[in-house]
Amino acid sequence: YGEVILMDWGLAKLVSIPEKDTEEKPDDEPLPQCSAGRTGDGIRKGTPGYMAPEQAAGKNSLKSFRTDIYSLGAILYSILTFCNPLEGNDLKQLLVKTIRGEIIPPAQRAPDNFIPASLEAVVRKAMSVAPAERYATAKEIRNEVLAFLSGYATHAERATLLKRTVLLIRRHRITAIAVAAAIIIGLGAAIYAAVDYNRSHADWITLCNMDFTDPELPLGKLEFYDAFLNEKTAPWSRTAEGLKVKRGHWLWLTNPGIRENVRIVIEFSNSGSGGGLDVCINARRRPMKEWHNFPQGYGAWTTGALNGMDQIVKNESAGASPEMIASSLARKYRPGEKLHTLEFFRRNDQLHLKIDRVELHATDLFPFAGRDIDSIGVRSFDGTITLRSMKVYRLALPLKASPVVAGDSLVETRHFREAIEKYLTIADDYVRGPVAEEALAKAYITAASHVEDTQERSQILIGVKRRIASRFTTFAYQTKILEIDALMLWKNGNWQASLSIVKDILQRKPDSAIMQSILQLPHVRLPEYLLPEFMARIAQTQELTRLNLSGFGVNDLRPLAGKSLT
Repeated sequence: YGEVILMDWGLAKLVSIPEKDTEEKPDDEPLPQCSAGRTGDGIRKGTPGYMAPEQAAGKNSLKSFRTDIYSLGAILYSILTFCNPLEGNDLKQLLVKTIRGEIIPPAQRAPDNFIPASLEAVVRKAMSVAPAERYATAKEIRNEVLAFLSGYATHAERATLLKRTVLLIRRHRITAIAVAAAIIIGLGAAIYAAVDYNRSHADWITLCNMDFTDPELPLGKLEFYDAFLNEKTAPWSRTAEGLKVKRGHWLWLTNPGIRENVRIVIEFSNSGSGGGLDVCINARRRPMKEWHNFPQGYGAWTTGALNGMDQIVKNESAGASPEMIASSLARKYRPGEKLHTLEFFRRNDQLHLKIDRVELHATDLFPFAGRDIDSIGVRSFDGTITLRSMKVYRLALPLKASPVVAGDSLVETRHFREAIEKYLTIADDYVRGPVAEEALAKAYITAASHVEDTQERSQILIGVKRRIASRFTTFAYQTKILEIDALMLWKNGNWQASLSIVKDILQRKPDSAIMQSILQLPHVRLPEYLLPEFMARIAQTQELTRLNLSGFGVNDLRPLAGKSLT
């Protein structure tokens, strides 16, 4: 029950016995009148519409297993359309149509029937006029039909990747639904995370955009000073190329009002070989004793000379020598290049300098803060430089600001104790999580940087560490706190304890710049028993290209063998 058994041995033949071809053509041979669908008598034996073209043409020598494949395709045609492949009572015309392959495709023959394209392709392949284009065996056509019933594509239809994918989904509906749901949820989460990230992270906002090649550009936002920042001077001369630098003198942006995060981009040209600019941000504009001094604040020292060194420096007090916190000897300018771009910015404790293809990065664990740290200045000792444009940006508050912004605002106004209290209050409110971690880290950094009373500072730092220990098994800012501890211990002359912490830091974070920060502090002669450990920590330090060990009492440089230093 449920199986179709087809039995008709009336036209069976032994394949081992060859047959001769019929010489008469269908048009010449007298054929009996019969209708399609019934087996006719005569030399051409078969049912019109179901016999293969080689049968209809009387080419008995060409009959093979593929002849039966044609008949199977015709039966499938009839099953799909409820019609015979050919209709009519003119037997000669039916034979001619068979020989020529003038069979109406199933979908056109029965447009009201839903005939799958997969099975129609199987029918058309099985009923091909040329025997070689048909299936070779009945097993192949059976496998095609079974593939369709099982939800797979048939070979005859040459399905596209899209259709194969659709069939795969249909075969595994539950799995496909689960995967689709997971993808949708994942995409939704990713989109939400991206939107939340953008809302939580600030963008740079343009404060001024000055094109010095524009002769109509007013220079009211700029002030010009002599080399000592002592007296104002006349504005620098302008040409069609831009603003011509006056050697050694300063250009100062008036009242930019950017106390912390600031970015400046300068495009300039030079006709000489020096081509270097000095840029200061977060600076205090105060008169200087020497023309070569640098204002209090962060600075970018650049040079176009092939053997020159670019530096990021920090000057903590007027009249003092700036501390180098990052440097590079990489070649910047290529022969023939006259146009250059300098970008210098500070974002929290990160400093970044880029001039053409050279980039420098630095971290300042004790960054400047305060209302009067808000000036920007530019100078050059190369009189061939022409400033073409200058853009200044400030970092806007994110749409979704962190609660710690309240403490940051107090730091900007130099209310450091109030800021620390605010950070601790926020940390206590949030107890755990990223906000609490950030608040505790900033409370620690602010106390270490700006609380001068030793006893008070120590109490605050201990209190922060107790909160961290009681609330967090792992603390996101632990390495930064250790770096601050190492620097404070070194400044206080406790070098051995500092080096012990440095060893822990480098194990946690091999690319830490803690030794660079220590080497930027005033050099002191170390006890001889500390020198091996001191040199070992320097040897561990990555991305160290320039080294000045004067004043430390170092006599043995063998621990640094293999490091590329200048």
